[in-house]
Amino acid sequence: MNSATESTRRRKTAGLSAAAALLLGLTTAGPASADPIPPENRTYLFEIDWVKCIDQTGATDWYEDEIYAKVVDTAPGGNNVMYTDTVGDLDPGDTAMFDHYSRVIAPKRVHVNRTGDLNPRDGDAWSENRMGTPAPLNFSVALYSEDPVFDNHIQTQQFAFTAASLARDIPDPDGTAVYTRTFVGEGGEFQVRIAVHRMW
Repeated sequence: MNSATESTRRRKTAGLSAAAALLLGLTTAGPASADPIPPENRTYLFEIDWVKCIDQTGATDWYEDEIYAKVVDTAPGGNNVMYTDTVGDLDPGDTAMFDHYSRVIAPKRVHVNRTGDLNPRDGDAWSENRMGTPAPLNFSVALYSEDPVFDNHIQTQQFAFTAASLARDIPDPDGTAVYTRTFVGEGGEFQVRIAVHRMW
């Protein structure tokens, strides 16, 4: 084999290897660089955004499809108890969004707080703080069916988010993770969704 043929073969082999490396993402630059923001410095917006009726077995009153949630969080700065608005007429299979201005868990920008607990039915108002808040964040969600006399407690569940768990679930800036829990108790079975948006 002459030197010209050997040189051509080497060029073809090198070209094929380079093409294969590009297709496989194995360039000389190496893998994509890691997120430069450490998990403990990333910030998030936490929302309780919707409730879905799965079953109303055991419901005895017509008003047991009027659902709201009470959220108790441990974020600093007070205003740690909030209520969503009430969503009504939830039949099995129905999903209802909580009002945008009553579903932010943390961090909240409070506009009106008359009673110490943030409750839109009392005229209180808050919205999101787009700067976000760092993890960890722990809170409880208690689901109720509204009653003219005494609201029925369906179930309470605990949520805990750490910096490490959120870094795993939301690796990309501007990403979102959703967590759905099922609440079962007096009045039936309902699903609640928590949405966590990475802000920084």
